[in-house]
Amino acid sequence: GMVGLTGGIIGFVLTRLVGRRQTMHAQLLRAIRQDRLRVVYQPIVDLTTGRVTEAEALVRWTDDDNRSIPPDVFVKAAEEHGFVGALTRLVVRHVLEDFRDTMKRYPEFRVNVNIAAADLSDPGFLAMMDEALLGAGVMATSLGVEITEGNTARQQEARETIVRLRRRGHVVHIDDFGTGYSSLSYLHDLSVDSIK
Repeated sequence: GMVGLTGGIIGFVLTRLVGRRQTMHAQLLRAIRQDRLRVVYQPIVDLTTGRVTEAEALVRWTDDDNRSIPPDVFVKAAEEHGFVGALTRLVVRHVLEDFRDTMKRYPEFRVNVNIAAADLSDPGFLAMMDEALLGAGVMATSLGVEITEGNTARQQEARETIVRLRRRGHVVHIDDFGTGYSSLSYLHDLSVDSIK
């Protein structure tokens, strides 16, 4: 009796946890499709002049139960369920809507967006970036790209995409440098603009 009861409780708890996780990614996908995520901006200041020279776009999501879900949690869920590209498209679109006029008026100002590993190996990613910029009438130099270091070491496609992004004029930053594959030869091989 007791073993069966314990097993039943564990099964119930696991079912609830799995159900909640599935609910989360389903909610997230719905929120992306309905454009219910927010993009906020962290200014990056040049300490010598005190001027804001660029900004980092950060995506925020509040679920159906009004809980603020941490970005690392929902980005991971989007990656695991194969729709992180939709999240990237949403962020790029918001950045260009929010900063189109500023980017045209101040060509040296740049907004950086975080790119997932799946984006780097997605054949449609570069075309999406090109079309978004063309539609907004904004130059590639105004839209920077941030890639987590671990995302770059895995596949040759990532390196090729980075080269193509830079050829188009995007500045490419490696985020979280030193947490994984840090060596100078690796950095040289990637040919990025900066590390964080």
